[in-house]
Amino acid sequence: MVVGLVAGGVALVVVAVAVVLILDSRPTRISDLADLHDSIEAEYETEPFLGVGEIDGRHTVYVSMHVYGVHGAGELRGNADRVLELVWEEVPGSFEQAAVSLVGDSDAPFVRSMTTGELREEFGSRPGGLEPVETNGREPTLHRAGECSRTRDYCNAPAEALVSENTRALVERACREVDWRGFPAEPIQIRNHDQERSGAESSMTYLLSPPTSARTDFVTVAVLGGRDAFLEVSCLVDGDAAYETYTRADYEDAAG
Repeated sequence: MVVGLVAGGVALVVVAVAVVLILDSRPTRISDLADLHDSIEAEYETEPFLGVGEIDGRHTVYVSMHVYGVHGAGELRGNADRVLELVWEEVPGSFEQAAVSLVGDSDAPFVRSMTTGELREEFGSRPGGLEPVETNGREPTLHRAGECSRTRDYCNAPAEALVSENTRALVERACREVDWRGFPAEPIQIRNHDQERSGAESSMTYLLSPPTSARTDFVTVAVLGGRDAFLEVSCLVDGDAAYETYTRADYEDAAG
């Protein structure tokens, strides 16, 4: 239903993780990832998962994707370096690291990360004139996220239903393997979706594992918006997957 770390419920495709240390104006926001998405999709003809947030104490740009027709660590490393270069050239704002984990056709995930200093040494100075991606300026509603990029719908403010006490209760009910003591304060990705194509109106994803880990743990929550299918929760922790769909009545009664 929701493209990215979760496809069709709980299928996880982790492919490119990027971490970059950048000393620009303001911190990079989720909406700033829209142009990077366009560049990656145009070059690799695949849908990446992109996120940004505080991970292990660092403001991190995260890329996850499958690369087709690529085999072996050497080819994976070359493609990981190219994704890191795109992050360096395309993403505005300041971030502290970029991490890339690539999966080829028959290989285990290849994870590569670079600091800002390493990126500058490898790729030179960043292009001038990197401007923040323009947002639609809309406030979030019950079903739809707000402050979204005008293309690709990368958003800075989650839908109200995604961050309510009712939803937290349902997530804790579905994802029993999660250690809630170390749960991230903010999601790494927030997006609106075309409901006819994906089945969801909006979603958010929390990354639970380090961005350079070959094993990716996550929680994704999506607003479906229907009476019989209102909220979808997907999680993967230590290889254990859980997937639940809740009705509107389940949602309204969850925190009672």
